[in-house]
Amino acid sequence: MTDTGRSDTDSYRTILRSSSIIGGASALGIVIGLVKFKAAALLLGPDGIGLIGLLANIVALLSVVAGLGIATVGTQQVAGAAVLDDDRAVGEARQALFLAAAALALLGGVALWLLRTPIFRMAGVSGIADGDTALLALSIGGTVFAGAQTAYLNGIRRIGDLAIINVVGGLVATVVAITAIARLGEGGLAAFVLTGPAATLIVGGALVALADRSAAPPLRLPQLARQWRALASLGAPFMLASLVGVGGQLFVRGLLQRENGAADLGFFQAAWTISMNYMGVVLTAMGADYYPRLTGIIRDRTAARRLVNQQTEVALLFAGPILVLMAALAPLVVHILYAASFAPAATILRWQTMGDVLKIASWPLGFVLLASGRGVRYLLIEAAAMVCFCAVTFALLPRIGVNATGVAFVALYVVYLPLAWWQARSCIDFRWTGTNAATVLVLVALVGLVATAGSLMPVAGGLIGIVVALALGVRAARVLASATGMEAPHPALAHLSRLVLRR
Repeated sequence: MTDTGRSDTDSYRTILRSSSIIGGASALGIVIGLVKFKAAALLLGPDGIGLIGLLANIVALLSVVAGLGIATVGTQQVAGAAVLDDDRAVGEARQALFLAAAALALLGGVALWLLRTPIFRMAGVSGIADGDTALLALSIGGTVFAGAQTAYLNGIRRIGDLAIINVVGGLVATVVAITAIARLGEGGLAAFVLTGPAATLIVGGALVALADRSAAPPLRLPQLARQWRALASLGAPFMLASLVGVGGQLFVRGLLQRENGAADLGFFQAAWTISMNYMGVVLTAMGADYYPRLTGIIRDRTAARRLVNQQTEVALLFAGPILVLMAALAPLVVHILYAASFAPAATILRWQTMGDVLKIASWPLGFVLLASGRGVRYLLIEAAAMVCFCAVTFALLPRIGVNATGVAFVALYVVYLPLAWWQARSCIDFRWTGTNAATVLVLVALVGLVATAGSLMPVAGGLIGIVVALALGVRAARVLASATGMEAPHPALAHLSRLVLRR
């Protein structure tokens, strides 16, 4: 085997290992989290789920503003020091990151408390008691500081610790959240929102203490000021990009609440939660391993192009069977995870699966901009795509109702993907391999056909989706076995995959 071939094999094995660890933990964490939302759906119905989504969106929006993008930049700086094996630099980055996060967490929580009346009025929320506002303020502070902890662990590539946060934090949050709404009903919604950030903060704090690589003495104020200026100047564009995304979601949720009512908001929230969760299996792994690795080699254009294509290929292989199954069985999934009263969410979910194909293809390209420090370009792409999402929802809502959000989700990534590809080409002269380009086109076609079949013929469409998903799974096993130098799966399964996919 040549050096390049051995390097590629090692790279695929690293991607597969981290994706398996983080993806498996994310899948388990998602199952735990969906139990939490299933309980909320049964206890509170669509109206309650919609209000949870709205409150969580407010917390996310203010957390993004308060966080100033330092988690994204913190990962970048810690990873850069870790690649050089410089424990002193890692320790300095850690000190600056955590002190900044503590101050910003406090400011974020205080801001919500002081500005609660105009914030809730703009979001279309009323009747929030001061005690619940205090819990939401704590949620903002916990989100900001927990993000810094995760950024540090991500930067030093503690993949197993990130997996533990997903599982243990999710389990603790679910138990407390269900207890809160079971005892308090809608009075427990703010506590429900707080459980996630609080559990992540507590579990993450313990793991950071165990993983501490700090070899630096306490930094003086001038040294901290230099670090903070770097965090703020580099993080501001990423904060604004995140703000655009979360703000766009809040706009759409507020629009649904005002124009269609709480029930339609609940249907949108249900579909959105399912989509974000099953995609989290792939995307969380991408952020945990791929981003720090890409940051370390971004100046080597050839190596960076190779890694982006490898990550894209693995992500599409993992996601393909999930996307097809979700498109085929959306009504069943919604019924199992929520309740029969959430049936309208299935159509939204099917549209979102088509958008998710483009999302999976575009995310590795977005990380090129993050790793390159091209924050302004990243912001502009995010803004253009989110404006499209909001505009399409606004235009189609009177015509097709809440399903407009699903169509708009597809439109978002129709805009985002070519823009991200163009900018990745500018940064590292990126091109997709022929295999990756073909895989994206085939997955879009398969998901669209299976979703259509499932809508017209629910039973037959579901069976077709299951068969296609199995074939995609076998193909993924074959390709990954070959790429990592492991033994291929059973020849009969490989033959079935070739028959179905015409490979």
